[in-house]
Amino acid sequence: MIDYIKLDNLLNELKQKNTSVDFNEFCDNTWRKSIETFKICRLLAQTLVDDGYATFTPNNSRLILLTGKGAKFKGYVQTEHDKQLANDEEKEIEKFKKQNLILSNEKMEYEKTIRRLQKKLTISSLLKNWWWLVVAVISLGVIIGKFLLN
Repeated sequence: MIDYIKLDNLLNELKQKNTSVDFNEFCDNTWRKSIETFKICRLLAQTLVDDGYATFTPNNSRLILLTGKGAKFKGYVQTEHDKQLANDEEKEIEKFKKQNLILSNEKMEYEKTIRRLQKKLTISSLLKNWWWLVVAVISLGVIIGKFLLN
């Protein structure tokens, strides 16, 4: 796994010098002389080149010339941080979408209940306001029924 902090150190040194960095000198100053660390340093430099942030000089003696893309690049650590933030934001958006669906469902249920209660209220209001008419119609029906049966 590539150490993004070390990779950013190399990129920052390129940005500071704004032209090129001697590859051997950078590796010696950064990690001291060792075959293993030199391989790691070479891998980091190759990663910068592969990603298009720098290029080797034609004779590969000087490490890198910074590219325009590399000058604008914020750095690998920052990019990983930005990816993590974006991932966290996506998770939060999904959470809010789920909450929104639940709340929308509850709202529909409440509206349904309100309509049902309004209907009951309308019927009971009619009975309350027109009770005398209901009693009169029932009484009239009973009276007519007695006359017809007699």
